[in-house]
Amino acid sequence: MSTKVSSPSFIRSQNYENFLVILLRFSLVFVLLLPLVVNSTPFPDTIFPYLMGKALFFRISVEVMFIFWLSLLLINSKYKPKVSILLFVLGLFLFISLLSSLFSVDIDKSFWSTLDRMDGFIDLFHWFVYFLILISINVDWNAWIKYFNYQLIVGFVLVVLGLFEVLGFNSIPLILSGTSNGVTLGNSSYVAFYLSINFFIALALLSSSLVRDKSEIISTRASKRRAMKNLDSPVFDSFLIPRIFWSISIVLILVLFNFVAIDFHWISFSLGIITFSGLYIWLGKVNIFRTIVMGILVIVPVLLAALVDFENEFNSLISGYQSGGISYFGHISTQIGPFLSRPIFGWGPGNFLTAFESQIDTNFAIYFYNGGQIAYNYFAEKIISLGLLGLISILMLWGTIFYILIRNLKIVDKDKQIFLIVITGAVLSYFVQQLFIEETHVSKLQIFILISFVYFVDVTGNQVSLLNNLQEQINKRFSFYKRFLNPFVRYINFSLVAVSCFLVIYLIVFVNIPIYQGSKNIIKTMDSELEWSDRVSIYNDSINSFSPLSNHYRMMFLNETLTNFNSIQEEEFDLVMDFIQKIHKEGIDQDPNDWRIHVASAGIYQYASVNELSLLQKSSEFVVQAKNISPNRIEIVQVQALQDFAEGNLSQGFNDVVSYIDKDPASLVHFSSLLFVFADQFQIEIMNGNNYIVEENKAIELISLIAPQTDRMVYVRATHHLLRNEVEIASSLIELHIKSNQFVGNKIIELKAVIDSRLK
Repeated sequence: MSTKVSSPSFIRSQNYENFLVILLRFSLVFVLLLPLVVNSTPFPDTIFPYLMGKALFFRISVEVMFIFWLSLLLINSKYKPKVSILLFVLGLFLFISLLSSLFSVDIDKSFWSTLDRMDGFIDLFHWFVYFLILISINVDWNAWIKYFNYQLIVGFVLVVLGLFEVLGFNSIPLILSGTSNGVTLGNSSYVAFYLSINFFIALALLSSSLVRDKSEIISTRASKRRAMKNLDSPVFDSFLIPRIFWSISIVLILVLFNFVAIDFHWISFSLGIITFSGLYIWLGKVNIFRTIVMGILVIVPVLLAALVDFENEFNSLISGYQSGGISYFGHISTQIGPFLSRPIFGWGPGNFLTAFESQIDTNFAIYFYNGGQIAYNYFAEKIISLGLLGLISILMLWGTIFYILIRNLKIVDKDKQIFLIVITGAVLSYFVQQLFIEETHVSKLQIFILISFVYFVDVTGNQVSLLNNLQEQINKRFSFYKRFLNPFVRYINFSLVAVSCFLVIYLIVFVNIPIYQGSKNIIKTMDSELEWSDRVSIYNDSINSFSPLSNHYRMMFLNETLTNFNSIQEEEFDLVMDFIQKIHKEGIDQDPNDWRIHVASAGIYQYASVNELSLLQKSSEFVVQAKNISPNRIEIVQVQALQDFAEGNLSQGFNDVVSYIDKDPASLVHFSSLLFVFADQFQIEIMNGNNYIVEENKAIELISLIAPQTDRMVYVRATHHLLRNEVEIASSLIELHIKSNQFVGNKIIELKAVIDSRLK
């Protein structure tokens, strides 16, 4: 039986307790707006507009709710979460994630993640707090039915926005140009993920309403008043309007899903449908529904076979690499190596790429060229990041979720049973999708709502819990200490709330707001007319806004300097180079395994060495440090070749590139620009009497395999023939190119003049 904690009279007031409960209910509904949060018009722009606003919106909301929740616990202990095996397993996963973060190769990245992901342990802890608050406030079926409906209302808005985008309406609020059906999530794949889960929720609500007894519908005012006192009373006076809403939602979800889903989404979506259909045939209590789902079990596989190219999907699992992710079964040795080096707690959350790149081989490097994303292999990412203990805790969590759902299917009423069965299909669909699609804040919101609901099902299932028995034994054993501490409980509780208030204020003022300010401030650098002195100042402010996430801004500045190096004025040169030296040192101090900082800095120093040869020594040091971290990255091979080029070791640099291409022919496309640079220089050297004929031939041969007939390609090939006195061949190449193109560059015109003079 719950007890009220001794506190001052104004805190014990029932009105204050009710006020906090209402405030928390409102806040929990407010969090459901997360999918619609985008940092674009009408809101201020930030970097990563589809991510930044969502992450900070969620964190600040949870932090504020946490204070309300603690205050509520002080007033009445009945809001304390009940002991459950699911709560224990989720807490175990959180604890192992904490240990993995503490023993991480990069603690900052494990706790705070990176600016382009905004997850890490800190984010996970916020989700755990959200889970605790949600299970404390939603303690009956009606509360959950309402919460799912609020979620569907937000989803309905997103679906409408998505259909407007599909139909080509311009200037839609919250949707940025340049995305392909990304709606407010920024990626059509994430939209399909979100829609599939909302489909199951709408279907669960609709199907459960169809099997409810008519006697459960509230029909009179007196019955409404009585129902308000009953926690398990029906939510709706009539199911007509809700059923219309659920039906429309299902139809519109399917329409938009058809536009945004790819083969894999259809597979995971269908698996969820097949799962709940099979479960209802096995355990269902309404015969007409069993007949319907039998038909579904026949129709869905047929439709799936017509919609999905299974052979292509299977091949991508076996050996293909998708958008910077790894296949499930390709390059197993590359996945196992990092795990064996840190098998217990892994490399730490957020450090998968660091681990993976330490043992990346030549044939794999192309699939991570110019960036590289989180692995699409969920289990590989988790076991490398969190270690064996982390993977075990995740499997325990998912196993517990499915166990609770299936265990309760046999003991609940028919309306609740079909609801649970459809939700089981939703959970399975989510599980399958997350194996291949990285989680986002929106997908995390969906799964934590589902996990919280499963917890509710568990604690209300009237099952004898081993954990409850264990808790009773612990309470008996420590009863003496509780009696001893009882006079101090009030002061301890108030101290806890006071400390928590201070912590929340600190997080909002000194963490979340600075992160937001830095991400908003950096948008100013998109102005191409901005002076470099102003650019340096803006980047410096963003870097200093929040240190654990500052390396992203450093890389942005380095890449921008590489791209626009020629725009740096002589009077700005020293300022820019001093700033680069500063951020390089700070960046490597923060993340010693970030080879990208070395590569970008080396490239800048190579450019700058044209005016000051002494800078080549510095760039050489950066190249060596990058190679020590990940020697087989294409970017590192490129910058090493450019270093050799700048130092005059043309043959060495070129031969290293050719050797790499021989090992992995698919990488040739990424070396085309570099091969042009070498080909041009070889031709200059040949004109000056140096013997680079073999190298020049090889460069032309490789370029010809991939390069289209652009001005640059024709110029190199024509010059190649001129050097061998094959003037007529060179002339025909130029003439054909001029006839085939309405406009040609000055270099082609100049070369044509040279050829014409040679022909005379």
